[in-house]
Amino acid sequence: GYQGIFDYCVGELKFSKAQAFYYKSVAKVPELTESVAQGELTLSQARRIAPVMGRESAKNAEWIEKAKTLPQEELYHLGNRV
Repeated sequence: GYQGIFDYCVGELKFSKAQAFYYKSVAKVPELTESVAQGELTLSQARRIAPVMGRESAKNAEWIEKAKTLPQEELYHLGNRV
């Protein structure tokens, strides 16, 4: 009964609009969705690397490892350099 993932996150999961927006961007990358679901990354960490994730799983795995260990500010700057 929802028009999209954003509406579902807000209506059903009771996410804030900001959280729903972040989740929507993360949900486009299966590896990120899995990492968040398993508790390896927070939604905030995952959203910072979502724009640089691609089709190469090895590169995606590298970004996920960086997201697990680097401070958010450093991760943000690395992502903006790509």
